[in-house]
Order: sequence, then C-alpha cells, then structure tokens
Amino acid sequence: MGYSFDTWTSLFLLASAQGVFLAVVLLASKNQAKIILGIISLLFSITLIEYVFFWTGYRYVFPHLNRISDPYFFLFGPLIYYYSRSQIESISIKSFRNWVHLLPFILLLMIVLPYYVLGSEEKIQLSITGFTRTGGLRYFFIAKPWLQALSMICYLVMSWRLISENKLMEKRALRFVLYLFAGFVIAYTSYYIMIFTAGYLREYDYAISIAMTVFIYTIGYLGYRNELEKEKKLASQKYQNSTLSSGEMKSISSDLLKKMNIEKLYLNRDLNLEKLAESVNTSKHNLSQVLNKEIGKKFSDFINEFRIEEAKNLILDKSEELSISGIAREAGFNNKTSFNTAFKKFTGVTPTRFKESTKKSVKSD
Repeated sequence: MGYSFDTWTSLFLLASAQGVFLAVVLLASKNQAKIILGIISLLFSITLIEYVFFWTGYRYVFPHLNRISDPYFFLFGPLIYYYSRSQIESISIKSFRNWVHLLPFILLLMIVLPYYVLGSEEKIQLSITGFTRTGGLRYFFIAKPWLQALSMICYLVMSWRLISENKLMEKRALRFVLYLFAGFVIAYTSYYIMIFTAGYLREYDYAISIAMTVFIYTIGYLGYRNELEKEKKLASQKYQNSTLSSGEMKSISSDLLKKMNIEKLYLNRDLNLEKLAESVNTSKHNLSQVLNKEIGKKFSDFINEFRIEEAKNLILDKSEELSISGIAREAGFNNKTSFNTAFKKFTGVTPTRFKESTKKSVKSD
C-alpha cells in the first residue's frame, strides 16, 4: 500500500501544522473571542490532517484519525455565532441558552462514539470495506451533510444579523471573518451537490480544504495585524499627554545622533535609556518619545544598529586580531549570543559568515 504526497497535500499538511500552532497561541489568550477562533482553527487543522491522510493513504497508518471530524461540522456554526456574540457580550457556556446550540454536535458525537472506541484493526478494515448503515441511521447519515450545511448557513445568517444590529468597533474585521466562513460553507455545500450530481472527484475535496486553509492563514494574518494596531494605539496613548513640541523632538533627535556618532556612546556595554537621556539633557520619557515617534525605533534597535556597524568595521579592520567574542565586546555587546542575534537581524547573516565573505572578497581583489 503506497503513501505519497503531492503539492496540494503537502500545502494542506503545512497549513494544518500552522493552524495548530495558531490555535495554541489563540487559546493561550485571555480574550474570549480569540479563544473561540483558536478552537475553530484547531478543528479546521484536525479536519485538514484527516483529509490529507485520507488522500495520501496514511489513514491506514493512523486509523484513529478516520472520520474524526464528522461531528465538527455541527460545531462550526455555533462557534462562529459565539465569536460574533463575544464582540458584544461575555459568553458563558454554562447557560442553557448557549449550550443548547451544541446539541446537534453532541447528538452526532454520541451516534459515532461506538466507531471511535473501535480498535485500530477494525477501523482499518472498515476503511477498506466501507461503512454501511442500516435502519433509521442510514437515512440520517444520508441527510447529515445537508443538515450540517443548513446549520452553518443558519448560524452565518444569525451572526450577520447580530453584527448588523449592533454598533461595534471591530465590525469590519468581524465581517471579514464571516466572509471567510461563508466561503467555507459555499465550498462545503457545493462539494455535496457535486457528489450527488457528478460523482466523487478529489478536486471537490480540495475545494473545502482550500477554504479552510485560507481561513487559517487569514485568521493568523488578522491576529498579527491586530497586535500591530494595538502596539500603535498604546504608543500614541503613551505620549498623548506629552508637552514636547515637534521642534523640540527634532532638536533632541539631532543632539542624540551627534552624540552617538561623535562620542560613540553605544560602546558602553552598560548603556540604558536613563543614561542615554542624561547624555542629551532630557528625561527618559522624552527620549523614549523621540526614539519612537521622531526616529521610529525602539531603544534596543537604535543602539544595536550603531553597534553592528561598529562590529562590521572591526571585522574588516581587525578580523585577524579579534575573535567573534572579542569583536562583540569591542562593539558594546555584553555577550556573544545577543551579538549574533542582533548581527543576523540587521545584516541577514551571522558574524562568522560575514567574516568569511569579507576574507573571500579580499582574496579575489
């Protein structure tokens, strides 16, 4: 029995791994909305892994992943609805009003539970021979995908009405999440329409997986963008009561750059924001504002940029006399580790690689 990955399955497996990582980050948050998105991301990732193992044949190696996502599609709709409501109010799952939305998921989970507790060999055998349902359950499983699609559509409509009827600060971002979920619902519903009208093709499966992949990556991007916006807001709020004028900030910035270039204050390995502020006769708060708003750099980046330029000159002039650790100390760094990290950040290469490249260029000249 062969196991193989193609470009698509490799991409989906990568997306699922990143989705799990994203889920861990979101679930670690104390923000209720982020936790809900983390759960959705985790469920999408597990579903993607299951699909990839199905296509590649690894479902016979990891049989306990087979059909694990069956109940999830009754969970996605309520989770999106919870996410939308979390933008308006705090949600308690203990409330009957909230956990009643999970009843279809719980019901299906109970129905498939006998399969979940089977051993590996039995699950592999069922994967080979196919699943057969008898009695009322047969009709239930025929109707299941349509019921799940209907559930997701209903909750999507409910979520859309909810955000339309309330004034929200983050309405645009929330709508974008709902657009993404709508794309997933369309892909899921279209898949079963195509199955019943034209038969199974792997490409139909891929459409659902692409929708989940786009959702995972976009949620990751939105989370990153929101953090950047929060940092900018905090920075602007931090200095909103400042009495420094634009002219005063430019003056402090000019004095600071002169001091750095002429006196090379950055070579002091004990240099901190307070000492640097004293050197230009201003306060820590004022200097922090100048660095952030006028120069556009954090204190550590501002200092390390000068130190790295010094280190590059030392490598060019004293590479035979000084070791990498010696160059780090001469340039103002306290240890080799922080030097290596900063050097790679500002140059894209390690100090050792930079040193080797300069030797090669000298020889070629």
